[in-house]
Amino acid sequence: MSSSNDPTPSRMLHELRRFVASLCVPIQRQRGKVTSPTFGHVQLPPYRLVNPCLMKEICDAIPAMDDRRHIQPLFVLPDVERRTLNTEMRKNLIRHPLSPEIITFSELLLALRANRREARSNRRAWNGTYDLKEWHERAIMPKRALVVIYLDRMVSADSALALIALVQWAFDVIIDTRCRIHILTMSTYGIRNIVPDLAKRRAPDLAIPELDLAPFGDLDPIANARVIQHQDIASQLHRAILSSNGRPVAIIFLGNEDLFHGIVQFCDWHKESLGERTVECPSDDIDAFRRWQEKEEEEEEDPPTIRLIRLDGNCPIIPIAFEGFDQVHIVLGHNYQEVAWNNQAGQLVDFHRVTARSERRDQIWWARQPNARVTCVYTGGSKLEAFLETGHHRHRLTEDSHMGGFMASVFDMSTWGIDPRMVFGRCVRATESRTASEILHRLTVQGIISQEEFVLPEPDATAFRKILPLVNYDYRLALFVAIDSGNSDTMVRMVKIQLAALISSGFQDVLWIQCENLKAALETDPRLLSQMIRACVGYGRCLARQGTMWLVLGLWKHFIHAESSGQNREFRALYDVVEVDQSRSPIAQDLVDTMCLYLRRVGITVPSGMNVAAEVGDINETQARQLQAHLLRSYLYQLIGGKLLEGQTKLSHKIIATDTRIGELGVPDLEEMHRKEGSEIIFGVCHSLSKRVGQSLVFAADWTYIPADIVAEWKNKNAPDTSLRDRLRSGIELATSNDDEFRGDTSNIEQGGIRRALEDATAQANETERSRDELQETVGQQRQTLDSQVGEIRRLTEKSQERKSHFSHRSEAQVQQAATLLRHLSIGTESEVWQGLARRTLQDVTWLSTQATWIPWTIAPSWSTNKALDVQVDDRSVHAAALDVLAILRSGSADAENLLSRLQVLQNGLINSPSVVSSMAEMLLESFVEGVQDRRLHLMHRLTMWQVALEMFPIAHVQATLGETLDRVDTRIVYIADVMRGWDSGDSTEFDSTICITYPMIALLGLHRNPPGVIAFSRTRRELCWVDNAQIEQSLDEMKLVPTTGTAIHLPLDNEERLAWALTHA
Repeated sequence: MSSSNDPTPSRMLHELRRFVASLCVPIQRQRGKVTSPTFGHVQLPPYRLVNPCLMKEICDAIPAMDDRRHIQPLFVLPDVERRTLNTEMRKNLIRHPLSPEIITFSELLLALRANRREARSNRRAWNGTYDLKEWHERAIMPKRALVVIYLDRMVSADSALALIALVQWAFDVIIDTRCRIHILTMSTYGIRNIVPDLAKRRAPDLAIPELDLAPFGDLDPIANARVIQHQDIASQLHRAILSSNGRPVAIIFLGNEDLFHGIVQFCDWHKESLGERTVECPSDDIDAFRRWQEKEEEEEEDPPTIRLIRLDGNCPIIPIAFEGFDQVHIVLGHNYQEVAWNNQAGQLVDFHRVTARSERRDQIWWARQPNARVTCVYTGGSKLEAFLETGHHRHRLTEDSHMGGFMASVFDMSTWGIDPRMVFGRCVRATESRTASEILHRLTVQGIISQEEFVLPEPDATAFRKILPLVNYDYRLALFVAIDSGNSDTMVRMVKIQLAALISSGFQDVLWIQCENLKAALETDPRLLSQMIRACVGYGRCLARQGTMWLVLGLWKHFIHAESSGQNREFRALYDVVEVDQSRSPIAQDLVDTMCLYLRRVGITVPSGMNVAAEVGDINETQARQLQAHLLRSYLYQLIGGKLLEGQTKLSHKIIATDTRIGELGVPDLEEMHRKEGSEIIFGVCHSLSKRVGQSLVFAADWTYIPADIVAEWKNKNAPDTSLRDRLRSGIELATSNDDEFRGDTSNIEQGGIRRALEDATAQANETERSRDELQETVGQQRQTLDSQVGEIRRLTEKSQERKSHFSHRSEAQVQQAATLLRHLSIGTESEVWQGLARRTLQDVTWLSTQATWIPWTIAPSWSTNKALDVQVDDRSVHAAALDVLAILRSGSADAENLLSRLQVLQNGLINSPSVVSSMAEMLLESFVEGVQDRRLHLMHRLTMWQVALEMFPIAHVQATLGETLDRVDTRIVYIADVMRGWDSGDSTEFDSTICITYPMIALLGLHRNPPGVIAFSRTRRELCWVDNAQIEQSLDEMKLVPTTGTAIHLPLDNEERLAWALTHA
């Protein structure tokens, strides 16, 4: 099943060798210029190249060095890719004279961390060597190296962190004149590469050459395949298996777990005709997958002829051409299931996703099987073209299940001279920016980071750092193990390690539930739960009654103990319901041993590993409360509150931080536990949340009790002046759903909608009654406020009438405008604000000339759903608009929704008006100076305020007043305005090319997504407008600006500079 009959085209190898040789030339150093490592990128064909080995070809292409010091080749691969390398390939590399080494991203990250000597970013911050033995024996980073990176298709936290660290190391050490660092990235099409973005932060003018090898290979994956659109795939596969007549058949399932298990069962039913010759390879058994490639079974007398291979639908492995099969069948995957961020729940949830468009295009390349006589591709009822064009964008782990751990780790690297927020801007797409902000808030509340730094104390920080990669970057588990590492006793620490290892390995994978519905079985037979609790073994078993986590931990230890002591007949009923997975349980035990080893190495006292027989005693009440407090802090954002609603007999459960409704818990009889506790709310935390296809409510399988007084202790310490819910909530408005969530067919969706409506009815009735009372109270308060405003308006109007005879005709007109404006405004502004505005305006008879030396640019309507950025046509006079602006800025309670429109009216009016009341102009400037820090204001408000100020006063005066204040808030405002004035005057002033790109009719100014959007300039019309990032769609070759109404603008990303800009700012 290897691919020896699938040679790589010689032209492709020639181009690769030439490119590598050109990349590895000596680094050019020029006085006064930043010396950079050399970077390059190779785009590979969308299928695996194995004959000959590309790694060997790259090593052969490295030029010989004059000083006899060769370059150390380091190949960095995702873990899944290294595990698929066959033994023959490894042996060939080991025998190579350059001694290349293959490492994973996690190993590279460990090596770079181990080579840090001190904080900051410079060459003295790193260990390094020119003796390559030091690398092979002590893992000291070589200062002469070619680092070849096979980019991770999933963009795991390990891979992103390793690349961030690698670029930092390369630029820090390259200043040594003898140092030679060459970094080559390789990937198939559509895989995110953050290396260029990171490198250009250190060297903006850096040129990164690229080589595209795809055109030199096969271009049509289905050239020799038959596409079958029949919806009944199972029947098609049944016929193929039964008619194989002993010839080898491989069936690859991309997702389709139910179909995979159905075909496995079918083969079991037909053992008599098929014989014992069926082998299945699930998606998580990559080692078996590798063995199949190496044809280990060929030496067997009767090798398996039916091989069933299941891979995840997101296609984590580069497609392979197998050898030795008569038929290969590819079942394309329309959806797959994984733990990922769910917008509706505001949580990590196990749910089904529609496969992304790029993932589907990866899937189809499994149909390239040049060694098979027959290849069939099954689409499941749709046309192939329709299948390939369906789906959304490919997901990245750093934006999903790894996001929290990734962000915490980047903050931990801030002492390296790395700016965390800059990194997030390059590693997290704008579409996920709100989720990223939410996670940052959670990390802050849970005491892991502050605004700009990693704040866990030692030794907790060291423990967190060591454990995080071991638990797949789930920061909650790492925090749980790390809390009080220097204070908690050994027994507590060991229980935490065991529970974290079990959760990370997967409850459902380690312990098998034999009955279809365990909760129903427990409710039917109460003795079963009692027996399960009695069966629990080891430290922490006294907590088994308090929820799933502790119960499963105790049962797991029971089965481990039973392996040596034998099963106890007393628990026969338990063995009929629960069984341990003999292949997965050792993995969890090994994880416990590894955690203990890592912590012992850094001086934290823990046992040497898993030893259930030694756990004779149990924890006491103090230790139990410590475990519960640590569990609460780690799972604050999965804290569930259960309470009885009026008229109900069953508890209603919600996640407190996100108001996520829980449809079902994996524990029985919580009502009785709630009654015994006697408090209004019963609290618990959960790790595993899941959603069934077509349902809106979330299932919490592993609910575990937290005493109310422990919750109260945390609240009183961390949120004494507010509610627990308000302390946890970020105020960030998240998306309400996932565009790519798989919801089943139309009938399922309709039925799900009916169920959701029924489930929501009771809660809505209660909410309506409460909202009605609140609304009545609010209306009463607003009526009182309006009555007060009317009285104030009348008093000011009367005063203006009394003074009317003392003013000129022009001044009298302005008084009338002020009175009219005050009458129609009802924006809740305090009466003393109105008094001050009216008094200064009505007493002033001095007029200020507004003959500006520079005509400001027009603010066009924004492309945004934010109403505060809307610019509407308005026929107010200059002074009416000015009073409106003054009232909004002077009042902290006023609605700023119309402020930009009023500023635009004022700006346009000042162009056409020969003069303005002097005191009005002075008050405007004062309000601008005082208001620039107002949180209601957007960058566009401040920019327009600057333009208005320049219309009324000399630039020197504006710079000395408003300019100084603006610079303290946002230095970009004056800079933007200066460039605009430079454009008008015809000088050579331009924005930095890294923040602004130009097209024939438009220029786009990026703001590093702070705020999330760009400014679009039309230099011919002297207009600018705001464009939200939500209105920008982009692919690798095009960016599309989509207005809220009207026609989109298509802009090509046809060069490296434009693409880099789009990835950074849009």
